[in-house]
Formats: sequence, structure tokens, C-alpha cells
Amino acid sequence: GLGLVSNCTIIGNVSIGTSGGGIMYPNTAGFRTIMDSVISGNSAAVGNGGGLNTTATLAATLTVTRCTVAGNFAQLGGGIYSGQPVVMKDCLIASNTATSYGGGMNLAAVSDSTLVESCVIISNSTTMSGGGVMFYGGTLTNCMIAWNSATVSGGGLELMNSAANKNLLGCHISSNRAISDGGGLYYPASAGIVNTARNCVVSYNASTNGDGGGIYTGDTATFFRNCLI
Repeated sequence: GLGLVSNCTIIGNVSIGTSGGGIMYPNTAGFRTIMDSVISGNSAAVGNGGGLNTTATLAATLTVTRCTVAGNFAQLGGGIYSGQPVVMKDCLIASNTATSYGGGMNLAAVSDSTLVESCVIISNSTTMSGGGVMFYGGTLTNCMIAWNSATVSGGGLELMNSAANKNLLGCHISSNRAISDGGGLYYPASAGIVNTARNCVVSYNASTNGDGGGIYTGDTATFFRNCLI
């Protein structure tokens, strides 16, 4: 279950009938680390995680540092799909595509310990929801989420209804688009779980045929502090 990928280029691979076009981690315990690498142009057309897929639900942590994940394609999580907590720092997630949820990333672990820090998430798309990121719990801090699109909701970012807190700290969510609700950010009702956005900028987003060009929220337990919208 232990694994290190460092200073590698993983490009142009295809997974037929399963997940993880570029990299697939099985459901085993252990720590996985990817650093200083490029994951590009990979595909899992009928599975999850075009660039990277990890379905681990055991006590494992995925760490991704200073990586570029670009131009990948999948059903769920065009660039990355993770069912385990993630710590991601200083990464570029760009121009990935999903036919379902999470054009750039689908971070599906219901966990407060997921952290995405100082990442640029741009120009990703999905024909469903969560153009840039589909997020089930944890914190995004000092990230730029821009020029992403979704055919349904959450052009930039969609926070899923899950039993985990979701926090946005110092993020810029700009120039994203959704056909339905939440051009920049979509918060569904989340059964009393606290959603917090602090010191964020939400600007120039659009909902072309729905509500909430910048933000759509169906939850009364959502707090925006010191934000520019």
C-alpha cells in the first residue's frame, strides 16, 4: 500500500472498462505520495479518475505536491478521483473533462482532513456538476478556481451534501459558468454541517439558465466572512 511517484511524466495512457487512466491505486492501507510530476492526456472513459484514481477507504492518505494534472478524461473526476483523504499543495489542475461529476477533481472522501492548498484549478469542464471540483469535505485554502464550466450546477465548485465540514479560505472563484445553478459555487443543503467561506473573492461567474450566478446556497448553516462577491 505504500508508494512514491516522484519526477515522473505519465502521459497518453488509456484504461478500458475500468478506472485510473494514468495511475490506479487499489483499496489497500498505506500512504501514497506523488510529487513534482506531470499527469497528462490520460483517459478512463467509462471509469473514474482519468489521470489518477484511488478508491481506498482504508486508513490511507494521498499526498500530491507540485504536480500538473492536465488534459485528462473520465466519467467521474476527469483529472483526479479520490475516495480517500487528500493533502494537495502547489498543483495545477487544468483542462480536464468529466462526463459526470467533477471535471477537474472529484474528491469524494467524506472527511474534514482533506486539504487543497495553493492550487490553480482552471479550464476544467463537466457535462454534469462541479466543473472545477466536486468536494465532499475538508478545506480549500488560497486556491484559484477559474474558467471552469458545468452543464448543470457548480461551474467552479460544488460542495456535496455530506457529513463533513467544508471550508474555503482565501480562495478566488472567478469567471466560471454553469448552465443551471451556482455559476461560481454551489452549496446544497447539508443537514446542519457547517460550510464556511472566509476572505474569498467570488467574481465574474455566470449561471446562464438558473439561479445564483456567483453563489447558490440551499443551506442556512453557511457563513461568508470578509468576502468580496
